Amino acid sequence: MSGAANCPETPRQKMIGMMYLVLTAMLALNVSADILNGFTLVNKSISQSTKTVQERNQILYSDLRVAAELNPTKVGPWLEEALVVKKRSDSLYNYLENYKYDIVKMADGEGADVNNIVSKDNLDVASEYSLLKGNGEVLEQNIVKFREFLISKVQEDESKVKEFEQMFSTAPSKNNEGEDVPWLNSIFEHMPLVASVTMISKMQSDVRQAEMEVISHLKLQTDAGDFRVNKLGAFVATVSDYVMKGEQYNATIFLSAVDSTKKPLYYVNGKKLDSDVYSFVASTPGVYDYSGEIVLPTNEGDTLHFPFSRSYTVGEPSATVANLDMNVVYRGYENKINVAVAGVADEKLEVQAENATMIKPSGKQKYWICKPTSSGDVVFNIYAKTDGGKKLMGTHNFRTLRLPNPSAFLLYADKNGEEYLHPSTDRVPSRSDLLRSKKIIAQYSDGLLQANFDIVGFTIYAQDATGGVTPVPANNEKITATQMNVIKGKKKGQRIVFEDIRAKGPDGVIRELGAVSVGVN
Repeated sequence: MSGAANCPETPRQKMIGMMYLVLTAMLALNVSADILNGFTLVNKSISQSTKTVQERNQILYSDLRVAAELNPTKVGPWLEEALVVKKRSDSLYNYLENYKYDIVKMADGEGADVNNIVSKDNLDVASEYSLLKGNGEVLEQNIVKFREFLISKVQEDESKVKEFEQMFSTAPSKNNEGEDVPWLNSIFEHMPLVASVTMISKMQSDVRQAEMEVISHLKLQTDAGDFRVNKLGAFVATVSDYVMKGEQYNATIFLSAVDSTKKPLYYVNGKKLDSDVYSFVASTPGVYDYSGEIVLPTNEGDTLHFPFSRSYTVGEPSATVANLDMNVVYRGYENKINVAVAGVADEKLEVQAENATMIKPSGKQKYWICKPTSSGDVVFNIYAKTDGGKKLMGTHNFRTLRLPNPSAFLLYADKNGEEYLHPSTDRVPSRSDLLRSKKIIAQYSDGLLQANFDIVGFTIYAQDATGGVTPVPANNEKITATQMNVIKGKKKGQRIVFEDIRAKGPDGVIRELGAVSVGVN
């Protein structure tokens, strides 16, 4: 049966603690607000470290369950004790998670994300939620009850009792003037939102660390030397299965139960490792798989082989900036929508939409085609495909609008056959240019949208020989022979006006466009 007796802090945990203390001290010194981004990094590191501890805890519970199956009379009561610890730990951990979300929601509103806080420097919400609304008192009571519960499980071990008293201490702290500051005030009063959230994440990490130490303590009470586990398994523990290009990927490979007198050998993709750590620098974005085995010598001189496999994702460094007021899609138009979720490969994403159809083009295109089916708002639901099915990663609302009207232009050519549009800011057509007029077209002048419009008719208005205005129509985009005769008959200084221009867009709507007027030079 595996398990460490004292479960000392790992170098990574010590590093996170030091980073946390340094950032807190710098904040107290009123350093630039850029330091708030440091709290975001520390919070992320704490969360990743907590995830690793959770994985180790699951192995401890698994070991106890196997031992209880082999010897239910002796190990069964200790397993029951361990499950009580798990229940109490999960309860406090989830309470702290909800606590963080409620604080962030007060600042960022609906759709708040504790891992992507917008109002990092808000100095009011943490204090208001915790001190003014009284939620902090409940938090402190829960911390005290959990501390007392832990101590009751290890009361015969003085070192662990002292450790838990310090880890979950709610004693006042000293300010710069040497005065006592209540525990709650030291955490939430005049503290930036991101700092308070990071502190609560640290509490969650302490909960999982304490859980691991208590379970390890209970596990030792079963006297592991009295029985053998009936199953050995290979495991791979990583801080994250998603790395940015240029970052280092680290995975720890280990057995769920080992004999301390025997040293396993580790292989990945057929290559022997120098230790139980598989490490390399990620270079090319994509999704990759690797596999290997742990080779363990037996007392009889044979070897046992335990295979394992894992996958990881390498992503490009990226940042997203969005103007929420411009979240719109157009009816009757193939809107190109980019969808991305950090840590999830494109091929593992699924997008569903309410009031619209979604199509993923074939090939290497990373965008989706959205075509609204009604005038109501389009709601995008983004899912990540997992081994257990799929998980909702986010929901986004877009307004549905009709395509805006394009502008009308006269297409003509110069003597060399080079084509131009009128009106234009850098060229005015000459009389000879107008005699090479080809057609009227419709398009968006700003280039923000790309949509095809067909001219279904227009009319030329020009003075005739009697001084009257004679309309000369066309039923498509081309200049007719009759219209060209009108253009040929115009003298210098006279104007030709193209009016009643009608264009049909991809949405099937026929719209009236503005006139195009051109003078004869």
